[in-house]
Amino acid sequence: MAFDHSVESNSRQLSFEARLQVCASPELFAPAYAEILRPPIKQIDRGMHLGLFGAGHPAEEAMSIHGVVWANLERHWATGTCDVSDVRKRVLRFCLRGLGVAAEFVDEVISDARERGQQPSPQGQSVNRN
Repeated sequence: MAFDHSVESNSRQLSFEARLQVCASPELFAPAYAEILRPPIKQIDRGMHLGLFGAGHPAEEAMSIHGVVWANLERHWATGTCDVSDVRKRVLRFCLRGLGVAAEFVDEVISDARERGQQPSPQGQSVNRN
């Protein structure tokens, strides 16, 4: 939705306003932020238990991923010159490597997702922290 040009400007303004409010009253936004991070925390924890991701701290990893996604999204909004497909691939590659997924599996996941035209799911791949 954030890459949809019809809602892009509204989302950009909301993002800016939300950031200002979070800085002013972080205690008010902590529960909402925790709720946003709950699904990725669960998926990262699951991936670690299945051996898909290296050892780490799911909550911290989820916060990092959230930051990477928003930083790239805001870059896209600011420049308007980024190819959305390239942004997705870059974010996906960066985040999966950060979770400890071996480079060859990251490339495979990105290729498979591109061919299917959908979000990738790296199920069944092992972790290689080399």
